Amino acid sequence: MAARMDLPPIARRLNNRLAEGVHASGLDDETVAVLHEMRSLVVNAVTELENDQIIGSALTR
Repeated sequence: MAARMDLPPIARRLNNRLAEGVHASGLDDETVAVLHEMRSLVVNAVTELENDQIIGSALTR
């Protein structure tokens, strides 16, 4: 799986780790689909927080 370069660094690492864990899990298809949805929600939340932190840090310089 290629790294998502559109994500900030922390969210990118989290996405990769979660995707690798699900891929290697050997779980049934339905569980894998639910885990992918949860991964998406978590990575989106972390991305928003990380982007807010980056923007806030840039504004205080």
